[in-house]
Amino acid sequence: MARPRQFAGLAVAAFLVFLVGNAPATLLSSFAPNQLELVGAQGSLWSGQAQAVRIGDVQTGITRWNLSPWQLLVGRVAGTVDAELPGGFARGGFAIGFGGSLGLQDFSLASPLASLSQATGMGLPVQDGEVVAELAALDVRDGWPERAVGQVRVAGIALVFRNGQPVQDQLASFELTFDADEVPDSGLIEGTLEDRGGPLEVVGRLQVTPPGNYEMSGRAAPREDAPREMEQALIMLGPPNPDGGRDFSFAGSL
Repeated sequence: MARPRQFAGLAVAAFLVFLVGNAPATLLSSFAPNQLELVGAQGSLWSGQAQAVRIGDVQTGITRWNLSPWQLLVGRVAGTVDAELPGGFARGGFAIGFGGSLGLQDFSLASPLASLSQATGMGLPVQDGEVVAELAALDVRDGWPERAVGQVRVAGIALVFRNGQPVQDQLASFELTFDADEVPDSGLIEGTLEDRGGPLEVVGRLQVTPPGNYEMSGRAAPREDAPREMEQALIMLGPPNPDGGRDFSFAGSL
């Protein structure tokens, strides 16, 4: 008798999943968290779109999603999302557990740095440049990553200024790589920093620990064809090493 009851239970669960999934997308707004607001939702819960999504102070443009109904049976909402950002996009796979966990997989994001800074309230002193994130995997539980694998690139940053104006043919790019397939119990996440062109050669390491402390250290050196302004700006790092590079180290809290 146990097996027929199990099959009956699965059938009922499958029917409820199908029934809920075919409800209109506007129903999402009724049980979404207070900080999340959908504007102009269309379609169904499983496959729909919104003209905009507001999460706190961040707002996307047209956002489309496709959810996997069977993931509800294991206690999470999962699927893919494709959202327009100011001058960019965010797309990839996600999973949200009912306990508050968050997972991203094969997730990409691109946006002008100034737009992202304004939307998130970071207040970065930049006018140009673009940030691109390629996350193979990011799993967050209880507000801290348990897994972080991917790269974050910042491109087109002006490092050389002449008469107070950025020198547009001296733009720099940097890449921060994380390969923490399993974050230790201490919560330590390490990343490597390298330049991807420009007047400044940089190699460094980033360490982040709970609840959001970070320490960045490394070495910076002007390239042979770097303008004099670049060399003068590096004086603030301290005396040069025998190879001409200068060590740097700074720390803070996110």
